[in-house]
Amino acid sequence: SLIELMVAIAILALAIFGIFQAYSVGFMGMADARDRTVATNYLQQTLEDFKNMEFTQVKNEPITLIPDTKFSRGTYVLNLETIDDVVTLKKVISQVRWVDRQGNIKTEKASTIIYNKPATSEVGDEAVELFLYAQSYYTIMPTNEVNLIAEIKDENGNIYDWNGTIYFSVITDPANTPPVGSLNSSSVQAVSGIANCIFTAISEEELAALGGDVEGTERIQATATVDVEELTDTVNIRVTTGPIGIVIEPVSEEDDRVLAAGAGVESNLKLYVVKADYETHVEYDSPITLSADGPGTLSETTITSVPTDGASFMLASDGTPGIVEITASAPDLDIGYIEITFTGEPASIIITPGKKSIYPGEDINIIVTIVDENNVSIDFDGIIDLSVVPPEYGIFSPNSLDFGLTSLLELESTFTAYTSAPPGETITLQANSGSLSGSIEITILSLLTPKYLKLFAYPTSFDLIEGETYPTITATVYDDSGTEIVTTYNTPITFYAKIGEDNFGSFSDNNVIPIDGEVEVELSSTIAGTTIVTASSDDLILRPEEGWEVVFYQAATHIVLSADPYEIEAVG
Repeated sequence: SLIELMVAIAILALAIFGIFQAYSVGFMGMADARDRTVATNYLQQTLEDFKNMEFTQVKNEPITLIPDTKFSRGTYVLNLETIDDVVTLKKVISQVRWVDRQGNIKTEKASTIIYNKPATSEVGDEAVELFLYAQSYYTIMPTNEVNLIAEIKDENGNIYDWNGTIYFSVITDPANTPPVGSLNSSSVQAVSGIANCIFTAISEEELAALGGDVEGTERIQATATVDVEELTDTVNIRVTTGPIGIVIEPVSEEDDRVLAAGAGVESNLKLYVVKADYETHVEYDSPITLSADGPGTLSETTITSVPTDGASFMLASDGTPGIVEITASAPDLDIGYIEITFTGEPASIIITPGKKSIYPGEDINIIVTIVDENNVSIDFDGIIDLSVVPPEYGIFSPNSLDFGLTSLLELESTFTAYTSAPPGETITLQANSGSLSGSIEITILSLLTPKYLKLFAYPTSFDLIEGETYPTITATVYDDSGTEIVTTYNTPITFYAKIGEDNFGSFSDNNVIPIDGEVEVELSSTIAGTTIVTASSDDLILRPEEGWEVVFYQAATHIVLSADPYEIEAVG
């Protein structure tokens, strides 16, 4: 009948609608998967590029469009380790973002660790590359400066020992009118393969003449001819007064960066958009995308606009201990990044000795830390008992640490090896508190024979009129190999400063007992002149034998001009 036919058509329509809906969802899922695969490939390519890059040139990169695609990518570089003011370990966090068919912003993120590869012991035969980089910023505000460093390197990645001229120039094409910055020199004499040049952004006076709005990039080139080969490299320095990056900070630094994991635990955060000095906050009217990777959930994933005083959001713990990485990105800004740690219950004790070997009679510093299951330092209110196995090899002072008396996350003790401890044996340092424990092994070394007393003076010249810190004289006791410091040496070291047989200058201290095999004193003088610094202790041999020459001067009196060589060929 007609009614039965209409019912059948209705049922068939519902079935067909469901099938088409499934197809639609499936196609959208496949499209999303395809986009994420492409994004992952771009991430892998980016990280590989950074791995193959000169370490000093690994830097932040703003989110920029990948040509001829709908994808944009950017990178945030986090310095993880610095030794003697030199960055040795970086974490590179790259993000790819795109807009899907529904207009939603999607992101994919990946990260890697990059080590500063130490120079190989094998010195290369020739210079093969010149690397130019900025320290530390590639985007600056008007009137600011940035240090440009050019390094000549051999085929093994070592700094090439070369003392020639490196030429710096601005090669922006087309040229900025007027230029947004200038170099302090067009040629710099390299010292042991390294030369420095200063780029200064446009001055405040020029900025005012231009109406207070500066935006421009200068391309800087460094060139050197080494062993007939011309080496060159370039960097871009951007000068701007506009927004440049994103900064994410806890509302309370003390309370919101490290929290105990648990239901209802939240970290209150604030996001700012900043100028190139990363201190001046500015208003920003475009959306910023937030993403979190780790055991936490963001209160929002998009901030539509950011006022000058920042935009607030929250990160909620899901109850699992761990580190949450929060990334913020926008198409024209450097990526913002912060890590929030949710800690768990005490899981173990970490003992960190000052070094893994010790001489009989020597002291070393021991740091004790309580960590959770992820080895994250946490608060602890118990007492840690320290012990030595075997006990006849050494002693702790103190031998117990009460974390309940302090808010510190780590406490220190001193371990002393007995003079009777036999060389070659292994000592186990143990820490216990109830069910918590930790241990580490250190080795007893054979006693070193002190033989050399090595001097070092810095600086070797001092301006009596404008100087602030007098030259520091360092005396270090070395063994008979001349390579190992004798940390147990405890005989006083006496310093001398003379011109001929006459005393010249005075030391901040003298007849000083070394600490860990070393003594530092300051040398001062009230009159100008040159003095020779020497030192003695027992029968140690002084190195260098002639001592160190230190010059005290008051004012420049003449100029010494020299040439190398003094004779050259015509047109040479």
